[in-house]
Order: sequence, then structure tokens, then C-alpha cells
Amino acid sequence: MGTRFRSAPVYVESRKIAEIESGTYEHMSGDEAQTGSDGYLGHSDGTEMVKLQFSTVTPAKGHAKDLRIIIMQKKDVQVGIQVDGKFEQFEGRLTSRTYNFDSKTGSCKGQFTFEGGKPEAT
Repeated sequence: MGTRFRSAPVYVESRKIAEIESGTYEHMSGDEAQTGSDGYLGHSDGTEMVKLQFSTVTPAKGHAKDLRIIIMQKKDVQVGIQVDGKFEQFEGRLTSRTYNFDSKTGSCKGQFTFEGGKPEAT
């Protein structure tokens, strides 16, 4: 039997606000290739950043934080997610939210993007 994945929870300020049914977590080193007349010289150390994009959110019951309010307040928040069986968190902002409506099925699905700095493994 293959490995089964369940919905990944998203935490804001240490409180579960939602479960992701599909998404992408990108950790970027910010490093850049350095080249010269002799060719490749190495990489410069860049600023680490992360991007968490997810869709089809199932709100967690009784959550205190609302994604709509978070983006309107333009405040940095602590965001946490499980990656490779371990918990990572980063400070960042909700930079985008988009909703798709389907009157035939009665569904409303959203796409959300958090961006932030270097993640910490906890």
C-alpha cells in the first residue's frame, strides 16, 4: 500500500486556521550563480525566502484568524506548516487571495499566497 497524505494544516500565530487540500511550498535560497571570463566561479549567498501557495481551504472550526482580515491588515504573521514530516514556520504576509465561484455546484474555492523570510525548523 502506498503512502497516504492528508490535508496539511496551516497555522497563523500558533493557531490552526485552515487545512490545505492542495498547494505548493517553495523554499528559495536566494543564491545566484557568479560567472567571469573563466566561466562558473561559484554562487553568492542570497537571502532565503519561502512562498506558500494553497487552494481549496477548509476553515478550521473556531479559528480566531480570518484570511480576509489578515490581508487587509497588511501585518506580518507567523505561518507554520508540516514539511517532510517536520514542522516549519516563517514570518511573512498573506500577499494574495483569489476566489472561484461555481453556481452549479454551489462551491466557493480560494487560492492564497503567503510569502516570507527564512523558515525555522521547530
